[in-house]
Amino acid sequence: MRIILIKVIVLLHWKQILNNQPRPPQSVNLQSLAPGAGLFVSSAREWARAARRRQCVMRPLVGRYQQMGCLDALALLDECMSLLAAAAFRPVCIHCPQAAQLSADEYRLALLLQALQREDSGSARSALAPIVAGRLNFSVRRAAADYVKVVVAARLSCIGVRHLRLVASR
Repeated sequence: MRIILIKVIVLLHWKQILNNQPRPPQSVNLQSLAPGAGLFVSSAREWARAARRRQCVMRPLVGRYQQMGCLDALALLDECMSLLAAAAFRPVCIHCPQAAQLSADEYRLALLLQALQREDSGSARSALAPIVAGRLNFSVRRAAADYVKVVVAARLSCIGVRHLRLVASR
């Protein structure tokens, strides 16, 4: 009886966390992310598509990372995505590469990268908590922090959202 009660309490706790997930604002899409975060999310989409097709997950991304001057980040992306695939306690929603809008999980990953670049471990942990719990949360954050270091060294910030829109002038 005690075990069932504990399971119910844990499930209710996680249901509450999942219902409180931040949704990406309508104005935040893939193109509006900071360059480092945008590279991560678009690469995660390509990685997920290749993994679903049982193809090499890194081959379609090599050229992009070479062009951006951060080829070392590609292996770290693969590590992050592999850890997410293995450690997530629920399915992680990664959109197809052509989607303009971010899923809630992609938005969380962008928030994770921003927090890691700001060296805010509490926010990083919170961003990832509805996807990966416990010690594995730390493992994913460590790999993502290494990714952030490499892309920031290549002058690709993960902080900020670009909101550009045409405003009528008189």
